[in-house]
Amino acid sequence: MDILDQLESKILNTIGSVEDLQLENMQLQDDLSETKSELHNKQEQLANSNAQLIESDAERLSLRAQLDTKSKEVQALAHEKTQLTHEKDQLQQEQDELLREHIELQQEAEALQQQRTTLQDEKVQLMEEKQQFVSETEELKKEVLRLKHEKDTWASKAASILKVLEKADLLKDDLAQQGKLEEV
Repeated sequence: MDILDQLESKILNTIGSVEDLQLENMQLQDDLSETKSELHNKQEQLANSNAQLIESDAERLSLRAQLDTKSKEVQALAHEKTQLTHEKDQLQQEQDELLREHIELQQEAEALQQQRTTLQDEKVQLMEEKQQFVSETEELKKEVLRLKHEKDTWASKAASILKVLEKADLLKDDLAQQGKLEEV
């Protein structure tokens, strides 16, 4: 009986460990979902940044066209030279500002790309950990089945021993009755 109790205790401990691993797997899956959600958000931010970058480039090209027009007007209209020069300087400042914004957007896009790469690496790592967890779970299942088989084997042996003991008791009783009959 002590061996059966020990086996039962081991099986219960193993089942508890499997349940703990299942809970941990569920937590890892929740973490993976959160990471995927964050990745999706970062991708949306990157798409928005790219759209802003395209708009910025279009505005810059538009301003460049305006600047070319103003330059031609300066050549044709010498008496408006001062005013057009001022406008040109203003446009140049706006272009420089747009260029700075463009550079900042490019840097943000690169940072987002790095974050995306990091998230992809983390995703790969989580997938590897999940695979390892599944493998460990399968090993635990095999161990539980082995222990159950071992328990069944011991139970079968115990039943056989009980039958032998019952037969021995019957033989003992028969021998005792035969001994009494011989005395009579």
